[in-house]
Amino acid sequence: MREVRAVLRTSFIDAAQVTFQKYAAGFVAFEDLRSRGIARRELLRKLLLAHAYKLGELLDIPLVDADLGDSAAIRALRAVDLGLDLLTEAPQATVRMAMALQICTKARVLASLLVFETANLDEVCNHSLKSIMTSSEEFYRIQKLPPYVFAVINEMKAKARAAQLDVVDLGMGNPDGPTPEPVVKKLIDAVRNPRNHRYSVSRGIPRLRAEIVKRYRTKYGVELDSETEAIVTIGAKDALAHLLFAVIGPGDAVVSPNPAYPIHQYGVVMAEGHACMLPMPTPAEFLNQLEHLYNTSSRKPRMILISFPHNPTTQCVDLQFFRDIVALAARHGTMIVHDFAYADLGFDGYEPPSILQVEGAKEIAVEIYSMSKSFNMAGWRVGFCLGNKKMIGALARIKSYLDYGVFQPIQIASIIALRECAKDTEKIRAVYQKRRDVLISGLDHSGWPVESPRGTMFVWAPIPEKYRAKGSLEFSKLLLEKALVAVSPGIGFGPLGEGHVRFALIENQHRTRQAIKAIQQFLKK
Repeated sequence: MREVRAVLRTSFIDAAQVTFQKYAAGFVAFEDLRSRGIARRELLRKLLLAHAYKLGELLDIPLVDADLGDSAAIRALRAVDLGLDLLTEAPQATVRMAMALQICTKARVLASLLVFETANLDEVCNHSLKSIMTSSEEFYRIQKLPPYVFAVINEMKAKARAAQLDVVDLGMGNPDGPTPEPVVKKLIDAVRNPRNHRYSVSRGIPRLRAEIVKRYRTKYGVELDSETEAIVTIGAKDALAHLLFAVIGPGDAVVSPNPAYPIHQYGVVMAEGHACMLPMPTPAEFLNQLEHLYNTSSRKPRMILISFPHNPTTQCVDLQFFRDIVALAARHGTMIVHDFAYADLGFDGYEPPSILQVEGAKEIAVEIYSMSKSFNMAGWRVGFCLGNKKMIGALARIKSYLDYGVFQPIQIASIIALRECAKDTEKIRAVYQKRRDVLISGLDHSGWPVESPRGTMFVWAPIPEKYRAKGSLEFSKLLLEKALVAVSPGIGFGPLGEGHVRFALIENQHRTRQAIKAIQQFLKK
């Protein structure tokens, strides 16, 4: 046991966190005990045995024995309990205990199901089982990725539409409006020039970099060098994923709020870093948790990864928050990455601040800006990374080995967006605000009060009390099945997203009212 604990203290904590998160959603499927059957019991037994095997790999001790039969499941529970004990000794015990307790509880339910020969195996179980049983055949980094929780809703949505049912899709944050006409016209003109059909420059053409620098000077009063402090990326995800690969090494701790946009966590995991999640009931509490982490953890964060206005919780901050977090990070030599995807989507007079407005921020921070939401250019894949020279240089170098940048006509058209389309951005913002108002008002009249967001293109809604015990995935499935309204389950954004669903404001007001009417009827039943 002493040797096992020694192994665990050095490597199990990271691996267990990934494993627990990876399979957490799968256990939710087993809470309902209605259905029975030998075939289902056998499938459940295999799931437990596979889970025991994976935990055994992590613990470096044998947990599965062909002669033990179902008792291997009990060994799996003991492995979970052992992991639970060790997690209490780890930094951020509160967060890790929450995840571990959830998994431990689900595992005990599974053991009981074996005894009573009953289980409810729905789509999530099948996804999880397939993931676990095939993981030994998967590639190294693919094994680290969890089952895609949103796939369950996507499959149900596709089946409903195939059956000619009218689904109101408020799930994925995919802008539905057109790109401004001057941008489209410029793209057409640029495409007709054969010189633009050649390879471009991975860091972006100079005129586009100059234009984003000009925007930051005009809107935020921030001075940037277009040669050394700005780079064009193939969307925000490209910027974040490749930046993490460039600057994060094995075991480097990257702190971010949870729940969060999935790449904020799994981009770190794929880069071999340690994804350190802190709860964020409020931005101020996140700061308090972060300061506590610095004071108590033996592993100091290498990077802080934040995003405001925040997806999915829609929380917003003022410039003082950025001053505080920059000061804290600077004291400890920590990098900051701010994902500014919703820079232009502030409501009711709220103007989201840039972290680069803070004096000294460029010494430790970069900001990722995207054209997707501000200009309805999601499919165009144009983003920027701006700020710290050293981090920008690292990103530029790694990208020079991986790509030749965005198609040049798209870059040329993006110059027009930044230069001429400020009024279009304001119209886009106003559309989202009106949709927000319609949805919030309609939910309130339906007996489902939800806080009105000050930013983003989302609404983050606690599950109604009547359905809370079902969990976010089951509730999302019910909403799609009974009301034909698709939303995103909170568990898909991390374990601390459970208990919520996310609405995306991507349907027009008429369709939004249609969804509200259907939700009203569903909640009355």
